[in-house]
Amino acid sequence: MTILFRSKNKATRSLGNIYGVTRSPDYSALIDFNLGACRVRSGESYIDLPIGDAVVCERATPGEYLDKNGVVRVAGSNVPRISYFPEYGLSGLLIEPERTNHLNNPLSPVTQTVSVPSAAANLYVVLTVEGTGSAAMSGDISGATPPAISGRSQGAVLVNPGSGTSSVTVTVTGNVTRFQLEVANGGSASGPHATSFMPSGVTTRAEDRCRISDAVFSRLGSGKGTIVGHFIDTLRTPNPVTSAPGYFALLNSGALSGGLHLRRAVSPSNTQVIANAVTQGANTSAKQATAVIIGSRDTTAALSYDNAGQIMRSAVNGVGTEATGAYSFTPTQLYLGGRGPSNFTSGGWRGFGGILTSLLIYNRAMEADELAAVSRLWQA
Repeated sequence: MTILFRSKNKATRSLGNIYGVTRSPDYSALIDFNLGACRVRSGESYIDLPIGDAVVCERATPGEYLDKNGVVRVAGSNVPRISYFPEYGLSGLLIEPERTNHLNNPLSPVTQTVSVPSAAANLYVVLTVEGTGSAAMSGDISGATPPAISGRSQGAVLVNPGSGTSSVTVTVTGNVTRFQLEVANGGSASGPHATSFMPSGVTTRAEDRCRISDAVFSRLGSGKGTIVGHFIDTLRTPNPVTSAPGYFALLNSGALSGGLHLRRAVSPSNTQVIANAVTQGANTSAKQATAVIIGSRDTTAALSYDNAGQIMRSAVNGVGTEATGAYSFTPTQLYLGGRGPSNFTSGGWRGFGGILTSLLIYNRAMEADELAAVSRLWQA
């Protein structure tokens, strides 16, 4: 007996294309955090690795995340957080900067006035709530957006930077089940956005310093290679300050004092994302003078390098740029969603503030056209 099934639906992915890699399928390693899968090349074929063996995450405190059922979970210290973004229907590796909740009794919200640090310029405060009620900020701030409600945060700028502390009053209205007030500086951090709530008993959540494991990193070319990642950043509140968090940090040998990093800069208009690859450390002449402007939270970022050709290229959502100059380095680690340890750039780690859903690694340097094409892989 033979049974035939017919469907009017058009197939968009075969078994060989289940990860959405419709172009340049000769990758050396793939990590799909949304599907919870990792594949690495072994000879002419691929082997599967547990997702837990693909990435190393350093975070000194527990941290919250959302599972695919919308349930809040808590990951222990140094445990990667695979968090769900409902508005995109995707899960990814959650990468956030260090943040502190400056409010008292966050699980029993009441109106209160608190002092927050304001020793630097471009400081921004973000208020987030849960519950059917709302909360609003006043005090030493300017440009406050509408009151915070569940699913939307309120942001404002501190008006007296350099004074040491500023006074902020949070007024609670209705049923608020928990709330959080964070300070985010602009240029030297991931920028003006809310992060996940602090777990119970945690006042300051440490940053997520995530890198690929040695088993995956060994698939990257030493003198040339290509890295592609799909990022979705946390919704930024409208703001007059900039930020420049990182996509990738490919660190040099030695004291991890150099290498390449790919970053984006969010403009005050909250509409631009700028990708820019630079070298740091002993070789600084290879630096991209132009930037790619992308107006989206949903970005596929790609970086290629070639020591022999003295060329590095970047592309975001299909738009690319390149730079040439004297540089040479031997990569030893690949950090995700940051700009390397604090000694890698003068601005420090600059954690991304969002999720990384997929990562591709190639042991060859892509040319400009191919790099631009592969940076459209996961775009709608």
